[in-house]
Amino acid sequence: MNNLEKIKPSTSGACITVPDLGPLQMQLIWDRPVFTAIDGIGEQEGLNISKGQVLAIGYISEHGPRCVGSGIMVGAGLLITATHVLDELQGKNIFAFSFVEHKHVRIWALRDTNAFRGHIETIPSQLPRTRRSDVAVASCVPVSEDANKWPLAMGVVEMAIPRVGERLWAVGFREETTPDGEINLTSLCSSGCVISYLLNGRGNHLPGPIVEINMDTYGGMSGGPVFNEAGHVVGVVSASLEWEGGNGPTYVSLIWSAALEKVYAPWPKNYWPTEYAVLQGGAEQSRTQLRGSAKSVNGILSIQFDGTKPDYILERLGDNYKKILEDNRQRLADEGDNDFYTFLEEEGEDALRTLPPKTVVDGFTENESLFAGALKIQTSCLEGIEDTEIHTIEILEDGNLNLDVTYNLRGFVITVTINRFDFEERREDFEAAQWCWNIQEYQDTVDVECGVRPYFRAGFTLSPSDKACSDYTVYSIRIKI
Repeated sequence: MNNLEKIKPSTSGACITVPDLGPLQMQLIWDRPVFTAIDGIGEQEGLNISKGQVLAIGYISEHGPRCVGSGIMVGAGLLITATHVLDELQGKNIFAFSFVEHKHVRIWALRDTNAFRGHIETIPSQLPRTRRSDVAVASCVPVSEDANKWPLAMGVVEMAIPRVGERLWAVGFREETTPDGEINLTSLCSSGCVISYLLNGRGNHLPGPIVEINMDTYGGMSGGPVFNEAGHVVGVVSASLEWEGGNGPTYVSLIWSAALEKVYAPWPKNYWPTEYAVLQGGAEQSRTQLRGSAKSVNGILSIQFDGTKPDYILERLGDNYKKILEDNRQRLADEGDNDFYTFLEEEGEDALRTLPPKTVVDGFTENESLFAGALKIQTSCLEGIEDTEIHTIEILEDGNLNLDVTYNLRGFVITVTINRFDFEERREDFEAAQWCWNIQEYQDTVDVECGVRPYFRAGFTLSPSDKACSDYTVYSIRIKI
């Protein structure tokens, strides 16, 4: 490798000082880098090639700055990186280094960090399990002399689904130690094309949404920005495979979940409302530049893409699969398709029956002891499926579609059989309950008919060729009165 540049406070033209909590004195510029469409990874000409927009993130040891990952500035004192980079730095004073000119570095101290947390309810316990995005937002303050001397370059962020075959570029830093013990840093750029997308993530390590790219990235580039051809940041580097043959793949976490994350941002003074910075809120006040928007409803993150047309997602999926989705699109939106909705109704009902009786009834009763003697449950759906919403469509290797949906069942009756003695002890409570539709008393047992509405989030596979549905997996069940 050539053109390796050392980052040490003594040689970089920077000295750490007291944090600057004053008003903004830097000139702000939003920069859209221009790249060359060439596969492979290589060094960039100087650490300051990105004008300080791309950051090295790490800490300062007794031997000088150490780089653990990368990131990008997206607002005044607001940066985006990978969550796992910040996790690796737990217990250390975290700094970010932006190279604004040759041999000159602006040093930032991180103040607050946040990453999206999504809740997935497990069956049968129904206890929420937190999964955290690998895209993190952090606030920072300048702590180096002459920090206001150079403009502050920032990235334009875009909510997007990169097409299969679309070229993307990843930028970041890599730290190396020379044989004589010196710590050197290299600015790297890698390019490749999207080979797949996993909008539901890739296991617990990468909860998603992510895209897979046939390009190399090295250690230290984690958290670094991934740009599209327009020069907009669409994701961050989350993981990669390094092997002798090269070409990765690299897994990139899309930027979506960062839009709504809030961090405490005391710098610049009186710049962020109530001293809290939000990427999307900043865009509304021209403090950041964000293409697209997001909203969170009931723990589900919904994305509005920039300039979205009705067929945006369809177009993103590539020509090879376009006809598949076009042929099925109306079918998926039409609740008159009996096969499709009968499948969801029957599978949801079966999922309820597999739960312990007390788990089911505790979902809609405030009095946990009311059904303490529940012996069994029976279910019946009188009116059918309602409010079906398709959240994601993933095309599998065999050409089938994997769908993530939410829906509820209307006019649903759960008949709970309980011991006669237990019923008599709580007869008044049962008769007063608004969900109690009917009571059938027998010699040793009593059947209590409960009118409820179960809500499901589930995934299943749809075959475009014969319309067959299979592989139903329930992610969460909530039962309301």
